[in-house]
Amino acid sequence: MASTGDWQLKPMLFDEASNREPLKKSDYTIAVDETGTASPPKNSNDFNHQWFSLTTLFFLNSNLGHGKNLFSELQKKYWPREFNGHPVVLHSRDIRKRVGPFNPKVIDYSQFLEDLNDSLKRSEFRISSVSLDKIAQLKQYSRVFNPYEWCTMTTIERIVMFLENSHARGRVIFESRGDHEDQFLLNYINSLFEKGTKYMSASRIQHRIVGVYFERKVASDSKRMMWPLQISDIISYRIHHFVKSEEFTDEINTIWDKMYGYPDHVFGRGLKIFP
Repeated sequence: MASTGDWQLKPMLFDEASNREPLKKSDYTIAVDETGTASPPKNSNDFNHQWFSLTTLFFLNSNLGHGKNLFSELQKKYWPREFNGHPVVLHSRDIRKRVGPFNPKVIDYSQFLEDLNDSLKRSEFRISSVSLDKIAQLKQYSRVFNPYEWCTMTTIERIVMFLENSHARGRVIFESRGDHEDQFLLNYINSLFEKGTKYMSASRIQHRIVGVYFERKVASDSKRMMWPLQISDIISYRIHHFVKSEEFTDEINTIWDKMYGYPDHVFGRGLKIFP
């Protein structure tokens, strides 16, 4: 492998690496979030494990301050003194289930959803997503490949292509899922940096991605919010639901013009569905 960065030696929290030189050489901060289960289906009727998606949000570093202010204002409007002594995490599941800080007894839930969508519209980012129909893949191919590895490989390829088209470089942040899981993912990403993929050379990947990091939605000091990961969590579920339902709901329409390739090439560029 060409020059090895510190981030390649072990999973590094983005919070810990924030003052390191490689971060200063990037143009984009790229947040990746997963939805669905990566477990292979047990059989062709295992519809509970049919879909797995990885969704990527591209934030220009020069726009990060604007986005941070938008979502900080949103949180302060509804929870000016935090909630039960903790920062409020914009977690998609909690929002949909209306639990915790999103309970209608705590906030005006309908108005919050309007304000959330308004903040998403006003925030500047681009979206790319890959979704794997594991049952269709099981039926069409004799070899069942690892869903997480396939989606990660395809995501890395699409990140590189986006950065090439933008003449830019980027730092990638995955949500930390635990030491073992982060190490597994980092090992696989390192293999892509070393060997490339069937469709992309290692040198292309190395040239565009300056580092891959991990972080929690609330940073390690429990105060600073990793808002790009929180927004990617919300967007990831919306994309995942659209892929499964094929319905253009208000939630998907709110973000559709942020899809990479909009308006004519969303399918194939901004949204990859396999097989």
